Amino acid sequence: MSILDLIYPKRCVGCGAYGSYLCAGCFSFISFADQGFCVACQKAAIGGFTHPACKTSFEIDGVFASVAYKGVVKRLVYQFKYNPHLLDVKQLLVDFFYEGIIQKEPFINLLTGRSFFMPIPLHKNRMKQRGYNQSQVLTEGLVERLQKELPVNEDRSGGRIVIKDCLERIKQTKPQFGLSQQARLANISGAFCLKSNSVDDLKNASVVFLVDDIVTAGTTFREAAKVLKKAGAGKVYGLAFAHG
Repeated sequence: MSILDLIYPKRCVGCGAYGSYLCAGCFSFISFADQGFCVACQKAAIGGFTHPACKTSFEIDGVFASVAYKGVVKRLVYQFKYNPHLLDVKQLLVDFFYEGIIQKEPFINLLTGRSFFMPIPLHKNRMKQRGYNQSQVLTEGLVERLQKELPVNEDRSGGRIVIKDCLERIKQTKPQFGLSQQARLANISGAFCLKSNSVDDLKNASVVFLVDDIVTAGTTFREAAKVLKKAGAGKVYGLAFAHG
């Protein structure tokens, strides 16, 4: 047992039982997100791909999520984002993220060329307050698992699955929770820009995966994808730990 465990003993985020951040009983209440949806119209979509009728030149191509954002998952995400001393809860989230995402055949089928995994950035003020970007932490954990556990072949080895940090958040937005769809779009509009010297990077990717902890209406993914596609990115998809 570490000193940190003595100061902050591990308790289940669901029921409060000591021993781990998620007990076996609460684990059983977590469900994987198996229903795909189109972020442009918010209706069901096969595989999570954006409907052809909803596609524009700069629209995101689809979104994949691992688990349903409800119950104990909400508490896990809250602890991960707002209790820095519980940052080691990340391994639970990464494990669920990985297990949920590899079950999605459309996602696996996209990993045939060089894939960039790109965390949704925080504004510098939010980063200063929190001390870390939860999306960056999830991206690093997910990519590590994918590199280690996916079958190695010519397309998936040699740096084919890599992390790229091409986006910068230049607008400090309000929390999206509770806002209408139109208010969400207005709030996130103009929030991102491309970092200098990133255009050439984008040309070297067959697909870009934006990574975030939660997707609800998908407006953050859509805005970030728009910036990337205007800069020359081809296919852009969103990957979220939870959908709700």
